[in-house]
Amino acid sequence: MKYTKKHKKHKKPKNKTKKKKYLLDKYAKLFNRIRGGKLLKQGTYGCIYFEPALDCLSKAIQKEIKALDYEVISKLFTKKNAEIEVEQYKKLDKIDPQYKFHLHSFKTLCRPNPKQLKELQRCEVNHISEYISLIEANKSHNGSEKGAKTSSNKKSMIDIGLFKKESKKNDLINVKDTDFVLFLLEYGGKDIKIMKETFREWTPKKVMEFMKSLDSLFDALIVLNGGGPSATMFTAMTGKKQYIMGDIKPNNIVYNEKAKKCFFIDFGSFVEKEKHLTKLTTYDRLYFYYNFTLETYYLLDEKYYRFMPDDTVVTGSIQTSNFDDKTAYGQYADVVKNVRETIPEKYRQYAKIDEDFKTMVTEMANMERSKFVEKSLITTDLYQLGLSFMYLLDVFQNKIDEKLSNELFKLFYSMMHPNVFQRITPAEASTRYKNLFATQLK
Repeated sequence: MKYTKKHKKHKKPKNKTKKKKYLLDKYAKLFNRIRGGKLLKQGTYGCIYFEPALDCLSKAIQKEIKALDYEVISKLFTKKNAEIEVEQYKKLDKIDPQYKFHLHSFKTLCRPNPKQLKELQRCEVNHISEYISLIEANKSHNGSEKGAKTSSNKKSMIDIGLFKKESKKNDLINVKDTDFVLFLLEYGGKDIKIMKETFREWTPKKVMEFMKSLDSLFDALIVLNGGGPSATMFTAMTGKKQYIMGDIKPNNIVYNEKAKKCFFIDFGSFVEKEKHLTKLTTYDRLYFYYNFTLETYYLLDEKYYRFMPDDTVVTGSIQTSNFDDKTAYGQYADVVKNVRETIPEKYRQYAKIDEDFKTMVTEMANMERSKFVEKSLITTDLYQLGLSFMYLLDVFQNKIDEKLSNELFKLFYSMMHPNVFQRITPAEASTRYKNLFATQLK
């Protein structure tokens, strides 16, 4: 997918309200370009800027960026984290060479232009804001005169490693892992969580077009599981490998309205399937994020055997308590509460979350652990995608045919089924989804 850099002349809307919004958006973008970057969102490790992205210190790289045939966003974080992301995108480029479900990336990292300090200060991610606060402390220490501020500001930024003097070759040899750099990516659209209110204003026809575009995300999971033509081509080069994205959620799915396509973003948790269990051990074992599968806790060796039904205390809790009981389930109670609230209210009575999960725990007693782990791993992304789609169904249920809505609920619930042994495969989910829309769009 490509974008043109040529700016088309937009007709001013005649409606007064729309005209006012058009002018406000126009001047807001102009203001952002003058001040140098606009903070779009914050993540765990850094911040994202767009309209415009933050500028690179290197004029040569900045010139290359302007020549690209797509708009870019800039991600500000440490060199170490940026290099990890670059490697992730190199893998993705091989898996998805036609960019069907991931976006282009500019593989050359660059240092941010220090003139954009005000926008950098808007980033409140701890390890970044702490460094930038040193600049402010240095400024106040060196007096209040404008010239002194500028000189002190530049010096302090170099001292703390936020910026380095630009080398002629613009390499990052002298930049430490803890120094801050920019990683540039194609702008693929707004994430579907941000678009929630926009969705509510859409016509049923537009909703159907959007829902149809989601089928590419099913294809992505099939490819990552080692299926499909591009995956076959990739595995021929690298050996048989399967991957898990591990952090699919509404914030990490973007929609490009012009191209009418959806894409995944944020591949910070993207790993080979075999390494996913190792990655889980880096998290606090008493807490899991809301989009983690309900069986995640059982994937850790010692936890699996500890929670087998022959443990009388836990068995009693499982059989007699609901997930609302924090004494029995701890953080699971919060995770399940989020799952329940994501499901549209009219369907919650059909979602037997407690019952289905308890059935799974009972079935685990008579099954080899390896089979349980394998089924969980190959459906982890599907579970998270089903949960994300359930969020969309809650928004769209009154804009689509009731029969279709009912069928989508059944499909999405089977994708995120609390009992991993009842969870369908990505290939089956893809076929069912495409068949539903093939009928609707005839």
